[in-house]
Amino acid sequence: MTIDIRIDDRVRARGAYLASAYVKSAIVMKNRADILEHARRLVDMVTKRYIIEKLKEHPILRAYRDFMWRLGIDPTKKRPSSEALLRRILNRKEFPLKNNIIDAANIASVETLVPIGIYDMKKIKGVLTLRFALTNEIFIDVSTRRIEKLTGKEVVLADEDKVLHIFPHRDGALTSIDDVPGKVIDVLIVAAGVPGVPTTLVMKAAELTAKYLQKYANAKEVSEVRIHK
Repeated sequence: MTIDIRIDDRVRARGAYLASAYVKSAIVMKNRADILEHARRLVDMVTKRYIIEKLKEHPILRAYRDFMWRLGIDPTKKRPSSEALLRRILNRKEFPLKNNIIDAANIASVETLVPIGIYDMKKIKGVLTLRFALTNEIFIDVSTRRIEKLTGKEVVLADEDKVLHIFPHRDGALTSIDDVPGKVIDVLIVAAGVPGVPTTLVMKAAELTAKYLQKYANAKEVSEVRIHK
């Protein structure tokens, strides 16, 4: 089982790239004590290591911000997802727990500072392409479920008929992980890379997510990480 992921020439010229992996038969669960403990330790680490006013100076977060600026997107209003997670933890002194599948990706994202998307593989149709959005292309946000029309300056990850992700900060609703305890799913993991962020770090983000899905969601058949440039 593989997913074909391609990078459009215009996006490749900007230096964007992806790392991907997948796991099979992950089980959706809530309120696992081991995730709660991991999240508690992570909040403690984040609050000791980072100062919210200085996040924009961190070289990894800076690289994602600079990429968005070059696209004409203001990262102080639409933040890279890893930075948004860090800010939420620093502001609220708690980790935003949802379910074990989403939590695994968010934990890996905070630990590496790399934006990570996770998708239900059964909801993906055909080849995935990292490309520029079409003008007025539809995107449905995973959190708000609000329908938006894209401007054409966004970089998106899309399959043959829908947008999965606005790179590198927002996942879509149409391929999202259903919050249904006990449901068994195959999960595609996609980590976002931009100029200034080492390939090894982006690969590590995907590997960590797969590792945590094994640990916290009983996932099977973990694939090797692939780089897409």
